[in-house]
Amino acid sequence: MLRHHPSPTQRTRLDNINKTPSLIGPWTFPAYYRVYTRYWLFRESELIDINLTTNNHILHSFVPSIRSSPPVMAESSGVDTSPISPVERRNSLEKYLQHRPGQQDLKERHILLDTNVAPSLQAAQQELARQKAADSLKKHLEKRPDREDLVERNILPSSTAAPALQAHARELEKHMLADNLEHKIQSRPKPEELIHRGILDEDEDPTRPAQ
Repeated sequence: MLRHHPSPTQRTRLDNINKTPSLIGPWTFPAYYRVYTRYWLFRESELIDINLTTNNHILHSFVPSIRSSPPVMAESSGVDTSPISPVERRNSLEKYLQHRPGQQDLKERHILLDTNVAPSLQAAQQELARQKAADSLKKHLEKRPDREDLVERNILPSSTAAPALQAHARELEKHMLADNLEHKIQSRPKPEELIHRGILDEDEDPTRPAQ
């Protein structure tokens, strides 16, 4: 088997290559790191145009284009976490301002005070209104009727049962009154007995046919 022996010129070139650091090696990592650092700084600030004076060939070789890069998505939830642009933020604010409730609606919902008093006096006016309401409530509580009076006027039940059992107690009392009334109707005396006892006259006999 024949072997090729390099010439002196080729040998010199090989020696120079061996002495020259390779383009790919651990010493090139700082350059890559600088490029990646600059890329992510530009990516987070949403700058589209990149002007790197050095290592442009490394950027185009190892880093995808920023113009074509999709928005950063959360891996787990799938939510777009990229920052919103100022134009979208302004449009969103204008949309919410168009649908905000009116002043009268806020007054009806007791969010704004329904008053024409100066803002510096609104707190004092609100405190005065609260004090007047408290005085009126105290006056009415002093004049309220007793429980016995309310029971006599059939406003409160006379039962001493628990509130959860009062409905059942009223239903039971109603059935007892109905049974008692039916029993008395069945046991009432006949007209002949009432006439014999002088309670009814003969002309008041309901069983006699009308003339």
